[in-house]
Amino acid sequence: MSEQSKYQRVLAELAQRIEDGYYLREGRGGQLPSQQELQAEFEVGNTTLRKVLDMLKDRGVITSRQGEKGYRMTIHCEAAADPGASNG
Repeated sequence: MSEQSKYQRVLAELAQRIEDGYYLREGRGGQLPSQQELQAEFEVGNTTLRKVLDMLKDRGVITSRQGEKGYRMTIHCEAAADPGASNG
């Protein structure tokens, strides 16, 4: 699988989960799993995952901030539900 199709697959799946409220239902309080957890789950490397997360940040779907245990990524439901947010 090419690098482009990997990131597209992960981007589509992660965006769909966010839109569907998956991470809210899983008791995560609007927080995405850690980057290490996402890498393991999607079986991708750091470069691919960072590209996906950067695209979601650029669209305003998630934000990240440095915390005690690394970066915390917070989901912004309004942006995830906005069809115009995926343009770009």
